[in-house]
Amino acid sequence: TDAETMEIVQMILCGKVNKNVTSELSAMGVRAVGLSGKDNGLIRVRKKPAVGGVDYGYVGDIVSVNGDMLRDMCLEDYIPVIASIGADENGDGYNINADIAACEIGGAVGADKLLFLTDIDGIRSDPNDPNTLIPRIDLAGIKKLMDSGAISGGMIPKVQSCVTAVRKGIKHVNIVNGTISCMLTYDGNASWAMNELGENNTLTIAPFTNDPVQLGFDLFVVPKGAKHIDLAH
Repeated sequence: TDAETMEIVQMILCGKVNKNVTSELSAMGVRAVGLSGKDNGLIRVRKKPAVGGVDYGYVGDIVSVNGDMLRDMCLEDYIPVIASIGADENGDGYNINADIAACEIGGAVGADKLLFLTDIDGIRSDPNDPNTLIPRIDLAGIKKLMDSGAISGGMIPKVQSCVTAVRKGIKHVNIVNGTISCMLTYDGNASWAMNELGENNTLTIAPFTNDPVQLGFDLFVVPKGAKHIDLAH
């Protein structure tokens, strides 16, 4: 990412995309606030080192995240919408991987759950067969699939981010198909990655029904045949 491209990336992510998302959320009654990693030192980065003689330019590796700032906002019922641009100690902007940023932010605020939106339902044992969706997998299982080549291409960084998130202490990491309307109301039809901490950190997932059930202030869709749904959080 050269300097000219970085300016464009910053304008698009911090300006158009971030403000459009914030505006749409606000129109739905959400107290959304648009931010970038450059605001108040939210995401501190350092320049990514050259690899094999290749200079990545204005691409940054995350050094720290101001979790206190985000927690304070959430305690006041504001929802931060964060553009994945960070700043170094001189205030210069750097492009950062959004999946990695989500992991670091989740770890910094002590998040219990992290959701990654993509265009498929989750991890498959056969990437070309949607019927081989794996509803629940641990870190050892992920390693086996990566070693076998079942996880490949664009899914590699996504799954690697899931692993990083779990190691950051996030208990539940969910890969969700963002092309399905209202997918975020479903606790089903997706892949979960979890640490090797036992069944208390898992959710048994089965094909979901379209009949919503109202429980307290949260909307859940009860999976058909599901034996357990984790409602603790």
